[in-house]
Amino acid sequence: MLVKTFRKIYLVSFIFVIGISAAWGQAALSTIHGKINTEASNEILKGVLISIPEYNFQELSNADGSYSISLSLKDSTTIYFSFLGYQTAHKTIYPQNNTRLDITMLVDASILSEVTVEANKESWSDDPRMSVLSIPISQIQNTPSLFGEKDVMKVLQLLPGVQKGGEGSAGLYVRGGGADQNLILLDDAPIYNSNHLFGFLSVFNNDILRSVELTKGGFPARYGGRLSSVLELKTKDGNKEKLHAEALIGLISSKLTIEGPIKKGKSSFIVSARRTYLDLLTKPFLPSDKKVGFYFYDVSAKYHSILGPKDNLRISAFISQDKLLAKIKSGKTENMYEINWRNLVGTLQWNHLYTENTASNLTFSSTRYNLANTIIDEDKGFDKWTSKYSSYIQDFAIKYDWTTRISNRHELMYGIQSTYHRFRPGVNNTVYEKNGRTFANNPEEKLLHSFETGLFLEHIFKPVPLLTINTGFRLSHYLCRGRNYINPEPRLSASIKLSPYVAFKASYSRMNQYVHMLSTTSYGPPLDAWVPTTDITKPMKSEQWAAGIGNDFKSWSGFASLEGFYKKNKNIIAYKDGGNSFSVQDGGQFDYWEDVITAGNGWAYGIEALIKKNAGKFSGWIGYTLSWTWLQFDQLNMGQKYFARYDRRHDGSVVLIYQPNKKITFSTTWTYGSGNAITLPFALYKDPGSSGYSVEYSEKNGYRMPSYHRLDVSVQFHKKLKKLRERTWEISVYNAYNKHNPYFYSLQETGQSENPLLRTRSLQQIVLFPILPSVSYKISFK
Repeated sequence: MLVKTFRKIYLVSFIFVIGISAAWGQAALSTIHGKINTEASNEILKGVLISIPEYNFQELSNADGSYSISLSLKDSTTIYFSFLGYQTAHKTIYPQNNTRLDITMLVDASILSEVTVEANKESWSDDPRMSVLSIPISQIQNTPSLFGEKDVMKVLQLLPGVQKGGEGSAGLYVRGGGADQNLILLDDAPIYNSNHLFGFLSVFNNDILRSVELTKGGFPARYGGRLSSVLELKTKDGNKEKLHAEALIGLISSKLTIEGPIKKGKSSFIVSARRTYLDLLTKPFLPSDKKVGFYFYDVSAKYHSILGPKDNLRISAFISQDKLLAKIKSGKTENMYEINWRNLVGTLQWNHLYTENTASNLTFSSTRYNLANTIIDEDKGFDKWTSKYSSYIQDFAIKYDWTTRISNRHELMYGIQSTYHRFRPGVNNTVYEKNGRTFANNPEEKLLHSFETGLFLEHIFKPVPLLTINTGFRLSHYLCRGRNYINPEPRLSASIKLSPYVAFKASYSRMNQYVHMLSTTSYGPPLDAWVPTTDITKPMKSEQWAAGIGNDFKSWSGFASLEGFYKKNKNIIAYKDGGNSFSVQDGGQFDYWEDVITAGNGWAYGIEALIKKNAGKFSGWIGYTLSWTWLQFDQLNMGQKYFARYDRRHDGSVVLIYQPNKKITFSTTWTYGSGNAITLPFALYKDPGSSGYSVEYSEKNGYRMPSYHRLDVSVQFHKKLKKLRERTWEISVYNAYNKHNPYFYSLQETGQSENPLLRTRSLQQIVLFPILPSVSYKISFK
């Protein structure tokens, strides 16, 4: 019955949009279509600006580098293809029924030495999408970084509307949303934990990335399952012409990337691996009674094959792992602590061109994220306490989508996506051994299974050349423990050009999220557990309105934009006061996660300003956000609204990159943010009628950390060597003026009195990163 209902709704919607599109469509005598790639490596290019001035026509190539144009041509005309960092290509065409025109873009060798590059502009006004930001990989490579490790997530934190959770964190908090409300896609497969080194670095090796795109609002209907943002990371297809390798030796890790053809011009591979050697560096400096080791690694691999003029096959794999092991001996006491977490991701994609106006993408993906934590406290000859905590989430997904261009004024995107989720929300097993007796607490492992499906339909309509409207509808369905949720998700966005370089945009989005992340602690080891929507726990919901205006700069490749947004969230979950994954009842049994959580609502609103320049000797951006983020739970803070921990009134950043020639690159970043909201104790008193003492806390998140600011600088020295080699030395300084930004606060006690009321207490600020210089060496072989 449910399947029939889906089928009817989808069929009626599809026929309705087709009918409207046909009524509004225009006759097209000539159809020009093809693919756009690069000369050097035969990589596809997404987002190439295709323009025909005499027809006042502009559009962008899609995700697989293809395009299609339908025009009523009366005579020959010229089409221009422009992309940042490449020479503008132009082709003259003549009236024909069907013309295939593949374009090869040539690298613009003069872009490093010219101050202005007229043809290669990132155009805000020409892109009809709302709240979408792209970061060129070259700018990520040139931005100063912690330990010299280039990190795409840290660069994204420097954009307006995106905030970090705290000092050193690689998490993203977008427009007031939590870290679990971001849909992070690596080659269309979701990533559930993007952190290395407890969040100080991300798992993404930028050497294998082809493009990075963040959507903060105006979500197209093809995206679903998260409330705050969509981060799409696409990996390179690999060089199909010649073998290429790059190696980098850094302060804490090294990495190697190799790519090349399998069948020249037709198929290719690329493999990139990275490993830290923190465990090897620290081992000689540790005393004999202490063993502490930490390492992480990640490996990405991809195979791409051009099966024919209409078919492409891509197979991707990704694995990352972090492991910490600590053993400490003191007399007869031995403590052991081990924690590890791992991502395992695989994707198979088939792209097919049915006709010059209809293309499809079929994607199979598998994702698994594991977390395991073991603690052992042993007093030789007396007792031993062992605790093992583990959780995981695993997905198997299929997505099939189509794009049909009816005319230059009408384009349809439609498809289906279905995911099978398997959860182990978090199981804590404890064993206590004393005097030869064993006491065990092994709670029943409760695996949860759920199904999530989405049908989507988008209609991109240009009623007049200066106006683009994207109407979309997504119908999501979710099933877990016998409970069905069916939610409509309408989407609407519009862009109107007020002049050749100025555009106004507005959008509305309704989103649903069926997976939740519970965080035991804001700092320290990651004890996060992903849990499903169930018959008890409801799906999270959000509605977002956004509007903005932007201006492209004619004289150089850049733009300025100003956007405002308002968002309301429902059914957000959090732990109750005192509740966590290790909560214990009076009977000694651990609580189930649904017993220690509460649900509430959230609000976020603000203004974002951005000035961005992508080419020339000087490039970079200046961003600023003024925003408010509120939360309200009936069982927290006496039911009163309070600021979220990641609420920041002011958040700004400056990124500057200066490349006077091909031999040297200077870069600097400065970031500022209002202090995070925190909860602090302010009183200690004796409980009446008992011998115990209680701590009185402030209202939830009633205090603020000091404002955060930091300056990073770096310089790169490039040199071409013999035998097609190139090397780069980089010297960078993190926190150049040694600002003591707080990581967290610790309450310290002084005094020897047995009465706690007579001791002195003070709040101590814990600083994580002082000034940190680093050096790295990179060599590439072509």
